Order: sequence, then C-alpha cells, then structure tokens
Amino acid sequence: MLAAAIRLLRISAREPWLDEACTAWFAGGADFGEVIERLAADAHPPLYYLLMHVWTGLFGVGDVALRLPSVIASVALVPVVAWIVAEAGGGRGAQLFAAVGAALSPWLVYYGVETRAYALLALISGVVLAALMRAAWTGSRRAWLVAAVSTSAALYVHHYGIFLLPLWLLAVIGAVSETKRFGALVGTLAVASWVPWAWVWLAGQSRVGGAWLGGFWHGPVDALAGSLRVLALVPPFPDHLGELGLVELPLPIALAVGLVFAVPAGVGAVVPLLMVRHDRERASLLPRVALPTAALLLPTVGAVLVSLSRPIFLAGRYDLMAAPAWLALGAIGVEVIGDRLADSRQRRFAIVAVVVATLCLCTVLIPFLRIPAGPRAFTAAATQIAAAAPGDAVVVVGLARAPLELQLSVVADSHHLESFPASIADHPGWMDRAHYGIEPMRRDVAALAARLADYDGVWLVAELDDRGGFAEPRLAGFLFAALRATGREPGAPQAFGGVGLSRFARQVR
Repeated sequence: MLAAAIRLLRISAREPWLDEACTAWFAGGADFGEVIERLAADAHPPLYYLLMHVWTGLFGVGDVALRLPSVIASVALVPVVAWIVAEAGGGRGAQLFAAVGAALSPWLVYYGVETRAYALLALISGVVLAALMRAAWTGSRRAWLVAAVSTSAALYVHHYGIFLLPLWLLAVIGAVSETKRFGALVGTLAVASWVPWAWVWLAGQSRVGGAWLGGFWHGPVDALAGSLRVLALVPPFPDHLGELGLVELPLPIALAVGLVFAVPAGVGAVVPLLMVRHDRERASLLPRVALPTAALLLPTVGAVLVSLSRPIFLAGRYDLMAAPAWLALGAIGVEVIGDRLADSRQRRFAIVAVVVATLCLCTVLIPFLRIPAGPRAFTAAATQIAAAAPGDAVVVVGLARAPLELQLSVVADSHHLESFPASIADHPGWMDRAHYGIEPMRRDVAALAARLADYDGVWLVAELDDRGGFAEPRLAGFLFAALRATGREPGAPQAFGGVGLSRFARQVR
C-alpha cells in the first residue's frame, strides 16, 4: 500500500516525454498486426506494447492511464523480492528489509511511473529468479514451469531478457533434485519460443541501430561505477534518469546511504560462500546464494562486456533487471550479520536494520518527491491548436511529433498532422540523419507543400533549446522559409515551456 501510494503521488508530476509518447504510438496501432508492424521498424519485442494496446483501448491515453500498468508492476515487485529472500532461507526481518527497499527506492519509483517496459522487466526478472531458486532446491515442476513462462515473457518484453538465460544453465547444473531434465526441457522450450521474434530483432537492428547510445558510453569502469551508484542510491545519478538526476545530497550523507545498501549486498554475496561446512549447506549454496549473485551480475556486467564492441548500456535503466537480486542479497547480508549475533539479539537487529534502511531510503526519496512538477509544454501547445480553426494543418519538426500527437489525441483534436522530415511519421522516436542534407530536405518540402496546398492555415511546431531557439534549427529554419515561399506569413510566435509554435496564414490581397 505504501509503494502504491508513493507512485500514485508522482504519477502525473511530469508530462509524458518522447519515449513514453513513442510507447503510446507503438501501442496505438489499429490492431495487433499494425502494432507489430510498427515495432518491426524499431526491433522492440511486442509483448509490452500489445498489452498496452489492449490497456489504452480500454482506458485511454491520459497520464494516469498510460502509467498505471508500470505502477502495478512496480508495486508487485515488493512481495516478489520478499519471495526471493524467503527462497534463500531468509526470515521475516530479512524479507521486510528487501520489501522496504523495493517499496521506497526512488530509482524504482521513477521507473514505476514511466510508460516503458522497464518496471515490467524488473518484475519478471524477479519472478524468474525466485522460481529458479525454488525449482533448483526443491525440484518443483510447477516452479520450473513458472520460470519458463516468465523467461519467455521477459524475452518478449525486452531483448535484455537474454541475460536471464545463463541463470537457467546454473539452475539446471546446481539443481539438487531429479527434475534436472524437466528443467532443461522447459528452459529450452522457453528459449525456442523467442526464435520467431529473434530474426525480426536482428533485422531491425540493421535499420535502426543504437548509435545514439554511443554518447552515453565512456568505458566499462564508468559504466559499472554508474550502475553501482544507482543500485546503492548514491547521488548524483545519471542525467538520463530525468528527475532522479536532479536529486542532490551532501557527499557524507550520500556515502552513508550507499554503505547501508552496498555492504549488506556484498556480505550476502560473499560471506555465505565462506560459511559452508556441511554437505547439505553446499548443496543449497547454488540455488540459495549463487543464483541471486549471478542474477545481479549477468545483466550489468554482460551488457557492459557487449558494449565494448557495440554500446548498448545505460546505467540505471537496463540494470533494473538486477534490482530484485540486489535487494535480496542485501537482505541476505543483513541475515548473515544477524546470525553472528546472539540469538536473543537477532530480532532486535532485524528491526534496527529495517528502520535504518527506511531512513536512508527516505533521505533520497523525500528530495525526489519534492522536485516540482515539470512544465506541460506539449499539453499547452495541443490545447492552443485544438482551440484554433479545425481546417488548419499542423507541421511538427523533428522529434516533437510523438509528444504533440499524444496530447492532441488526449484533447480529441482532428487537425491534419504532418512531420518534417517525413520519415518521423514512420518512427517518431528517431530521425535518419540523411534527411539533414539540402537535397533531401528540398524534396521533403516540395512533397509537403503539395500536401498542404488546400490548407489556408498551417501551424509550425518545434521544440526550443535552453536559449529559446529552435532545438533543430536547420530543419525549422528551412521549413520556415519554405512556408513563406508558398505565400503564407507567420503570426506572432508563441512559446510554451520548451515548445514553440507559430501559425502561417495566406495573405488576403
């Protein structure tokens, strides 16, 4: 209930940004076939967007409706991390420690109110880990099946789901029961279920690529340090974490918060290895300790290693897959430290640990929650356009297309919408840099002028930079001149936050 209340408190604190608007665009296809066709150009797996297609069809595309599925997934992670700790043999105090971390972590809150697949991916990763731990330790066929279905779902939610596959190998090798063959069979079927989408993903990568990620890659040391800082909640956080990147704490306090979560996680991963004495303890080592440790390392370290040849990693985003394991290992570490104390003091230690963890989480969470609501620039621009004459056309420059289109749909606007460059209409989340040449822009403008010939009024909408100029100056300037060349003159420019618009109208002679 606390996790839900915190996320709902933040659910409308900012306007949907580009990636969230792209989610609405992908999910907004007329049917499942069109959703998959749109995704094929981007190589994203389809499950999350098909779910969002059904969801938005029922509840619309307002801020709350778009973000509520992520809220539900983020809240569901709270009992899942407690389940992981229980599978590791942790008591109620350790389970509560992990649950508090999942409920109050501002990092998880941030992604728990974003219309992207990451909150769902974190939840599924936690379910896979818990189910594999139970299957490897108890031999439960039901647990193997839950792990297999969840793994298949993860692969169809995000291609980072492939980093869960080595967990299966470890679980099957380390299983202490006679159901290894069954586990290997259902795990193989889970991987095979992904094959139909794998070729779509590989083909899409050649069209879209991930060159934009290169700007965030500064080597493996920086990437791993960034992940550790986010996992341990030590500000400053990376700028691509949006509002979370605005959180500031004095260095001593930030380091103290980090130690509260980093030290128990390290203890939980390392110390049990040194404490194994009996055969049964050795048998339980892999399903109860090694699997969570592997689940922590595989997504982060694996993505960093891949990034040495092709950058794919953003610290704090894709390592959400490691969050359940990180919280569980921290709780296991608390349990290990408590076991070193006298029996009469263990319960007291657990209570103190939970209280300290809660205070540290609130030290970061409260400044995050106090960040003021951001400007609703596209909402204001869409409202202004919707109030104008319905016979006008709207031309959107660059990546402003998806956020504006989303807000126009919220206000049920019916203006004709065009993109410049035209390729944005095929994928509103990225631009082909080939369109920046003079000749491609001339061809684009000529085709656009022909389509706008029957419209007396044309709205030009473009994002503004920090100085109030066009964020895409070459595109906006070229289009500005082209509209004037058709006999239309701009009206007084208007600015709404980071969005500028001007209405071009034919002059009456």
